[in-house]
Formats: sequence, structure tokens, C-alpha cells
Amino acid sequence: MKKQLEIKPVLRYNKAKYPKYTDPNPLDDPQALPYPFSKRMLDWATGIGLLGVTSACQGEVQEVANTFTFNRTGLPYFPAMFGSGVPDPLPSKEIRALTLQVCKEEGLIVKEDVVYKIPDNTRDNFYPIAIFDEEKKIGFAILDNNNTEEISLLDPNYLQWRQRKILSIPFLESLWSQFAYGNRQFSMDEWLDMENRGAWDKEDKAFYELFNKTTFSSLSEQEEEEGRWIFYKKALEHFDKIGDKNSLRYHKKAIKNALKQKNTEVFQQAIHLNFFIVLLHELVPEEEWNQKVMEQYIADQRSWLAQNPGKQSAASNVLADLKEPYSIDSQVEKALQALFRNYHSDWKEILWDTREEYQKSHVNLEEIRALDKFSDEKKLFVAPISFEDQRFSYHFTEKELIERWNAPRGSEDFQNMQQGTKEAALKRLEASLRAYIRWAKLQGGY
Repeated sequence: MKKQLEIKPVLRYNKAKYPKYTDPNPLDDPQALPYPFSKRMLDWATGIGLLGVTSACQGEVQEVANTFTFNRTGLPYFPAMFGSGVPDPLPSKEIRALTLQVCKEEGLIVKEDVVYKIPDNTRDNFYPIAIFDEEKKIGFAILDNNNTEEISLLDPNYLQWRQRKILSIPFLESLWSQFAYGNRQFSMDEWLDMENRGAWDKEDKAFYELFNKTTFSSLSEQEEEEGRWIFYKKALEHFDKIGDKNSLRYHKKAIKNALKQKNTEVFQQAIHLNFFIVLLHELVPEEEWNQKVMEQYIADQRSWLAQNPGKQSAASNVLADLKEPYSIDSQVEKALQALFRNYHSDWKEILWDTREEYQKSHVNLEEIRALDKFSDEKKLFVAPISFEDQRFSYHFTEKELIERWNAPRGSEDFQNMQQGTKEAALKRLEASLRAYIRWAKLQGGY
């Protein structure tokens, strides 16, 4: 006789546990997995075993352990305008100390603060690498505010909101391009008095007709040439009207004459000289002005313009190449200020030398992004450790630790909680560092 089916209540059962981002990676921590996932089997899998098989199928080596790809950097980022509660990044000093320790434990022979040069088609790229094994070409670039160009750190939307560009020919050309070729975000209320159309003069009407033409159709070559001068005039009037401190403050007469004559060369020269003088005043505080030096620089610009019609002035040409838009690097700004205090006839050469030194100590976004492909192309394994890498942020990031302490702000338990979350972040960083070094060794055949 078959036994009758019985239903009994379960007194104890295991809750389903879902992985958390803080859980150890099984490839990094074999102890986290039971048999048959032993250390020996995992070593085989990460070496020539399973990964080799899957790689052969896909025709490439899988980068499963590259823990520092560009998408992890969190750059460029949009900084918090206000507020609190944002997780803290690990300090560069602690990242460096831990990275140095891990590199030595993993058998790397490293040097600190190495400048590595990679020639490109157009220029030499310099990479300031904090910790580097020159033989194996494995290292780490620790990215923070001090060695990454600001325009690469910050989200473009934030830069556009924050920066006020100095009026220049490239800036006017950019505005005209947006106006004439598809960007219809211009508000006529800002450029024209829309409520009093009856009081419009001939140029106001022509500008409004130009706006309609560019919005609903396209311009012929002749209309574009005539419209460009109308646009320039209204743009300069607009900046004067809103009182932009970087607009027309110098050389106004020459600019107005060039607009009347529709003379491109004279107009560019006048705008360039205005740009240069405004830049002098922006970079050099009034209490540091040396009138004779200022006059000498301005005289040099006028002389250069007279001898080189149709070209950019020497100063604006040099500075425009430093960065677009015209936000001057802090190191370059300091060098300029020193030059303005004590005039040197070779100031342009000194500027270029200063810029080269800046390039050797800073990286930009494109250079950081290129590190991903250099591992294949140049067998260069430099991992960017970014202060915006959210994996290594701490302070209110470990839910279990917070729940354990549940401490009021400012208390000793609260400080212990902060320290605990920081230590957890350092452990995550250490695991990622070791995984990257093992991956780099495998890729490089070491």
C-alpha cells in the first residue's frame, strides 16, 4: 500500500539572497564559491581554460578582468550645485598608497610619477602616470582635479552654463553658424524689442527677416554674405545691451568702422585686439598692473597686426590654441601674470614652454579614452583611477553598516560608520587593482 502524501509546515527555510555590488567577484575571491569552483579550477578558467575556449570562439581575448575601462571613470561629471549627502571620493593620497602596496605585492617593479610620451600624427601625447612598471608597461594614472584638464572633468552643459566667453572671431563664427544653419533656439525677445515693432529701424527689420529666412528656408550665397554683417552688428549690440563684461570695451571705433565698411580684415583685427586687451585685464588683477608693460604688449599687438593684415594677432593665436572656449588653464594663467609683471621680448616662446609643461602634467578626456585601445595597439596597460569612479565612493554607501550603527550625525558611532564605509571602499579598490594587474599580465604574456 502506497504511503499517503503528507503536508507538513516548514519551520525554517533559507531566504533567497540576491547578489549585491559589494559581494566579492568569484574570480577575485575563490573562497566565496564552494567546490567544484576551487582555486585551481578558477586559475585554469582565467588562464588558458574556459576563457581561452570562449576567446577562440569569438576570435579575441575577453577583457573580463579589465576593471578600469573608460566608462568606469565617470568623466566628464556634472558637479552638485548645492547639497549634502553626496558620497565622498577616496583621497588621491590614499589611492596612491594602496596602489603602490598592491603593485609591489603583485610583483611589479614600479616607479612613481613617470611621464610617458606617445607620439601621434599631429602632436606628442604625454601621460602623467602615478605608478608605473616600465618593463611590463603596467601602471595606474590617478585622476583628480590637479592633473586632469577642467574641460575634461566637467560636463559640457555645466561648462556652458558657468563660463562666459570672451568676445572673439571664433565665438562670433560659432554663433552665426548656429543661427544660420539649423539651431533655432535664439529668442528674438532678447535681441529685438518685439513689443514695439513700430519703432524698429531698417536694420531691426532686416535682422528679423533674416531670422525668418534662416528658420523656414535657406540663404543664398549673397544673402549669407549680407546677412552675416547684419548678424555681427546685432550680436555686438546685444552684448553691449546686456552689459557683458567680456564684450566691446576697447577698440570700439575701429570695430564700428569695419562694420560700416564690411571689411573682413579690419573687422577681425579690431576684434582680436579687443580680445587681447580684455584678456590682459581678466588675467591680471588691477593692483598688479604695470602700465608700461601693458602698453608694451598692446603696442606689440598693434605692430604685429599692421605687419600681418588678415591674420590673428600673436597673443590670441597662441591662447586660442590652448583651449576652446577661452578658459585659461591655471598654470598658464600664473605664467601669463608673471610675464605681464615683468615684460620679456620672448614671451611667446615662454608661453609655449609653459603649455608643454602643462601637457606633461595633465591629461584630457580623449587621452584618457585612448588608454582602452592602447592595451591592444601598444601593449600599454595604464589604468585610469578616477576620483569619480562610483565604485570607490563611500559615506552612506554601505547600507548594512549604516543600519548597524544608525547613529546621529556627529556622534562617535557616526564617525565609526564613516570610517567603516571608507574601509569597505578601499577593499573594493584593492580587489579591482589586483584583478587589473592579473589581467594586464595575461594580456602582456607575463
